[in-house]
Amino acid sequence: MGECSEEELTEVSAWVKESDEHARQLFRMEEIYQLGKVNSYADELRMDLAEKRLYKRIKEESNNNLKHYVYISG
Repeated sequence: MGECSEEELTEVSAWVKESDEHARQLFRMEEIYQLGKVNSYADELRMDLAEKRLYKRIKEESNNNLKHYVYISG
């Protein structure tokens, strides 16, 4: 995705030069494409943060259970 031949690039350039509407359409398509990439990246970041919070919570719960066990048996 995002790659094209010289011939395709020339065709798109010619199409854009035909009218302002074509230029706006291309801009909108590019904007939508870029927004999709950003959201994907944001989702990946959210997943990473959620995973870190989960592991932190698991560790805290394990430590709390260990303290409880030590208190009862000690």
